[in-house]
Amino acid sequence: MTTGTTRPRKHAVVVRVASTFTRAATGARPTEQDVVPFAVLLLGAVGAILAPSRQQLSPQAGSALAVLGIALVAIWVAARGRRRTWVDPVGPWLVLLCVGLLRDALGGAASGVGSLVGVPIVWLALFGTFGDLAVAALLAALAFLGPALLAGDARDAGLEWRPALVWAGVALLAAPVVQSVVRRFARESTTEREAAAQLRGIMGGATLTSIIATDPQGRITDFNLGAEQMLRYTAVEAVGRPVHELIHDAEELAAAAGQLGVAPGIEVFATLAEHQMPSREWTYIRRDGRRISVRLAVTEIRSDDGDLVGYLGVAVDTTAAVELRRELKEAQALWRLSMDHLPDTSVLVLDRTLEVSLSTGGGARRQGLAHAAGRQVDEVFSPRNAALLQPLIEAAIEGREGVVELTAVETGDEHEVWVSPLPGTSTTSGAALIMARDVSRDRARERELRASHDRVQRLFVDAPHGIAVLGRDGVIRQVNPSLCVLLGRDEDDLVGMPLAGLGAAQDETVAELLAGATDGDAAAGRADWTVVTPAGGQVHLSLSSTVLAGAEDEVLVNFADVSERFVYEQQLAHLADHDVLTGLANRRKFSAELDRHLAYCRRYGARGALLLIDLDHFKEVNDTLGHGAGDELLVGLAGVLRRSVRASDVVARLGGDEFAVLLIETDLAGTELVAANLVAAVRAHETTLGPAADAVTASVGAVVIEGDSQSAEELMSSADALMYQAKNTGRDGWAVLPTGAECPPEAGAAADAPVLTLTERLEQALAEGGFRLQLQPIWDVRAGRVIGAEALLRLGEGDTAVSPAQFLPHAELSDLILDVDRWVVEHAVPLLARCRAVQPDFELAVNLSGRSVGDAVLERVVLDTLDQHGVDPSGLVLEVTETAAVADLEAARGFVERLSAEGCRFALDDFGAGFGSFHYLKNLPFDYVKIDGEFVTACDVNATDRAIVSSVVAIAHRLGKQAVAEFVGSPEILHVLEEEGVDFAQGHHIGRPADPDAFLEALAEPARA
Repeated sequence: MTTGTTRPRKHAVVVRVASTFTRAATGARPTEQDVVPFAVLLLGAVGAILAPSRQQLSPQAGSALAVLGIALVAIWVAARGRRRTWVDPVGPWLVLLCVGLLRDALGGAASGVGSLVGVPIVWLALFGTFGDLAVAALLAALAFLGPALLAGDARDAGLEWRPALVWAGVALLAAPVVQSVVRRFARESTTEREAAAQLRGIMGGATLTSIIATDPQGRITDFNLGAEQMLRYTAVEAVGRPVHELIHDAEELAAAAGQLGVAPGIEVFATLAEHQMPSREWTYIRRDGRRISVRLAVTEIRSDDGDLVGYLGVAVDTTAAVELRRELKEAQALWRLSMDHLPDTSVLVLDRTLEVSLSTGGGARRQGLAHAAGRQVDEVFSPRNAALLQPLIEAAIEGREGVVELTAVETGDEHEVWVSPLPGTSTTSGAALIMARDVSRDRARERELRASHDRVQRLFVDAPHGIAVLGRDGVIRQVNPSLCVLLGRDEDDLVGMPLAGLGAAQDETVAELLAGATDGDAAAGRADWTVVTPAGGQVHLSLSSTVLAGAEDEVLVNFADVSERFVYEQQLAHLADHDVLTGLANRRKFSAELDRHLAYCRRYGARGALLLIDLDHFKEVNDTLGHGAGDELLVGLAGVLRRSVRASDVVARLGGDEFAVLLIETDLAGTELVAANLVAAVRAHETTLGPAADAVTASVGAVVIEGDSQSAEELMSSADALMYQAKNTGRDGWAVLPTGAECPPEAGAAADAPVLTLTERLEQALAEGGFRLQLQPIWDVRAGRVIGAEALLRLGEGDTAVSPAQFLPHAELSDLILDVDRWVVEHAVPLLARCRAVQPDFELAVNLSGRSVGDAVLERVVLDTLDQHGVDPSGLVLEVTETAAVADLEAARGFVERLSAEGCRFALDDFGAGFGSFHYLKNLPFDYVKIDGEFVTACDVNATDRAIVSSVVAIAHRLGKQAVAEFVGSPEILHVLEEEGVDFAQGHHIGRPADPDAFLEALAEPARA
């Protein structure tokens, strides 16, 4: 054990030598530290021998010292190896050679060097083999005899043979003995350490068992971890104290001493150990005063000579087991008490001899079985019941369960009897447990329920109307024959299918019916429903539902056929709402639809239009051809009007030759288009009634409906005034009140000023310069700067402005779009030249209609205008909107390829708005793909929109094109577009459309405003 002081160096060497001998004794290989003492010893001895000689060393002495150095290096190298090699004995052998050389150089026997041969011999005795020692013996002899024999001096050889023989004998005889002793000591030390480790492991590992060792007087000598945990004493506190005083109950110890006839104390445990008595229950007292129950076994500890050296007590904590036995005893008492108070249950236990060993339970007393214990089964039960029970009892004793129903002879009560095996214990063999429960009332109730069920089943099957039993999930579980006939389906087809599957898709009637039945709402539990039979016919049904009593997961639905009533009601409703002659809606129905649509527009901001139509020259038909011809013409024209609008629009005959149309969801341009189509359709209608009928035309007055429009009466009045305005301007025409315009003159009055149609406004704008362009910047997402702009066409200003969404479709329909697109190109290219003067790489995008792509005149206009203003064609991007159909795809491809060859670029606009976009992308060489704004405006919050944007970008990049996103309204949207790899962006967040002068002023600034 190391102390705080430092030992002298020579003492350290001695300690190191002792450590080396200890390591050799344990059989370990030498280490580098083990070499140190031997090296110090050799070098010290050689130094001591050489010190008296002040003469210069001879070459032979120098050679000897060199060999010594090599020998020490070899020993050090061998000590570093983990396994024995040929190097291990070489070092000691070289030391012997060195001794021989040095001894001869220093004068032979007089030099005193010869005694150093003992050092390598000792090393080999500790760490070598017998073979190593044999070679060492030879080398030791040569160390003494070699020089004399080599010199040929017989007299010197005679003097050296004695020490040579002595050291050779030491190496061959004494050293192997030392080696053997060292090896035996190593084995004994290892065995002793292993045994001590095992004992420590047992003592330390037994954490759940208390192991206490004492001396013969009972004083504790060992106190394991388990004892510490069990008794809360530490080993330091316990060792040395009498065990019987420390942890045992004095009264319990005195009682045990009295039973054994010995004095209370260690003598009690000595007697138990001496007679090898079995373990028994004891009470231990813990350090905190708590008492615990243990099972303790005590044995004697004797030495190898048989002397008593102490006692060993091994104890296991049985507190939980003792408590469990107590609780079990209490539970058994409680079980007996409970059985005695069960009014309808009898409990009997029978052994293998079929004798009753236990009888309890309130039912046993009622049946006269309370004193059945000790009697045979045939003495307790009637012969019939005993015959039924005996096989079950025997089977239970063999380990099988059984059940039977018996009727008591004395009382007539019905009992359900369970017979089950009762495992045996250490003192009893297997037995049978009989538990009988009085089920008389249950069986009577079951018989009553079966009778009731039979009655209900007969009513269910024989009912004249349809009945079905559904689960809460709406799946049919049972149907009666009448329902199968009513629905035209077999029972197997109906059972297992959802009732809702018989109706139309998205029909919520069944779900509402089931919800009403569940909530107990009588009104909600009734509904009218229409189903289609497999034969294709329709059955109109009246349904009523209720939750079945006693089956909360089932709903009973009654089906009544009301098809005749339904048809009659439909006829009445149709007659009330429709014109008898034409089949169109009448004035009453039209007024209701108009009020409904106005309310919808006010609530949701929707739009629409009201059109009043009056037939021109209809009176002449009636006057010349008669009312029959007039009616025939009205019927034909009603069909013309119906076919000229959408199915969702409402067409009505208000009376006489006056009709009305309610357009659902349209705008000014759409209203004008429908009005023009209606006028043209009536004009083109051909009849067989003669020239008078063919001369009939229509005058139409139309009012656009907005969210804050007038009342129905005001709208009708305005439309009527516009209709008369159309008549006053020559008939066979139409007049539309633009949004926000003042109401026209009263009905029949002449207008103060003509109302221009949208077509007239377009023609006027082309002739008089009514169009203007605005520029909206396009942002390079990667470069972080404005790279170009899109030229947006505008018509009118202020209150007279018309949205491009209104006039562009109208221009396409009226064949003015080619002139409009030429105007845009002629005015956009000069703007491009001005922008390029500020920013040389500026690009300007110009929209073209699909109908214009392929137009040879427009192609010439593009090239001539670029050449006229000296603009590089690469700065002009021609956008083709995806929503307008390309008239001639082959002509369009040539148009795009020729202008692309000149340097112009093309973009596919509104990509994703329809399926045609992929067709155009495949067949036309575009440079840019502009993502439809519908998918951009909410891509920062809508996962579907973002996925579509990502997909379009991927398609564009895969095809070598760049992606442009429109309608970028916030920084969040721009951030999403950056993450998805969009190349360019435009929208109000980037910059709003501006007049050219304002745009150029902002472009000239060093940074985007």
